[in-house]
Amino acid sequence: MAHQPVPLRTWAPVPLDDSHSHALRDEVLNLAGAVLAKRGFNYAQGAYWKPAPGERDIARPATSEVAVVPTRAYLDLQVRRFGPAI
Repeated sequence: MAHQPVPLRTWAPVPLDDSHSHALRDEVLNLAGAVLAKRGFNYAQGAYWKPAPGERDIARPATSEVAVVPTRAYLDLQVRRFGPAI
């Protein structure tokens, strides 16, 4: 019996709108928040993920955006690196 290659699975994007129709939605949002926090940002108050405006990119058809604010630690780091803002 010849070995058959396993077909590649194509993954559908996880919608980040207000619906809870996708099983991985909460996990994706938690991971995104963790990445933002690691880089020194938090979600802005009342911010939510929404589809990015503009033309869709064929390479990345489902892009989203959310408003973020820098953390105090990030701002302090920037002051140490570049000096106080003028």
